[in-house]
Amino acid sequence: MESSGDEHHSPSDSKTPFYFLLINTILNMLLLPVFIFGWGGVPAFGLYGAAYAPVVSGIFTCVFLLRYLYQRNHVLKVDRMVLKHCRLNGEILKTLLRLAIPTSISMVSLAMSEIAVITFVNEYGSNATAAYGIVNQIASYVQIPAMSISIAISVFVAQFIGSQKTAQIRYATKTGIWHRRFQRR
Repeated sequence: MESSGDEHHSPSDSKTPFYFLLINTILNMLLLPVFIFGWGGVPAFGLYGAAYAPVVSGIFTCVFLLRYLYQRNHVLKVDRMVLKHCRLNGEILKTLLRLAIPTSISMVSLAMSEIAVITFVNEYGSNATAAYGIVNQIASYVQIPAMSISIAISVFVAQFIGSQKTAQIRYATKTGIWHRRFQRR
């Protein structure tokens, strides 16, 4: 398959983010034992090392990604013109907060309810807590395929919007709904 090089100029390029996510994951896996146990002259941070590794790998990956985008003259590269126009827009910020605050409250409420439930379960002993954990694990196995389909459909829709193939959006949505219905049976 020949490539014109235009795939790197399209915001719907899905390979580049995948490769950098892969680099980030591998780098994180390599740095975890280094920061936890202190290999190669790096001091042993213990449990804190597990928190430092993803931060360091994220910073390195971000630098690599910015350099890659700049070298390829990618549409999403950060240059002087982008930085010149990079300022807060009050209307966008209001919209963002209007959407983010209820979502944040919802997520905090969900976490608090989970804490309340586990507190009640803990009163019945370690066997009940273990059983509750097993039930939650099994429930997550059922939920993960549905969430994965939803995420995949949203990625496809975003790619179709980015490549101006809006006619394909309806097909992707119908396919996702069909798969979700199939999973419930």
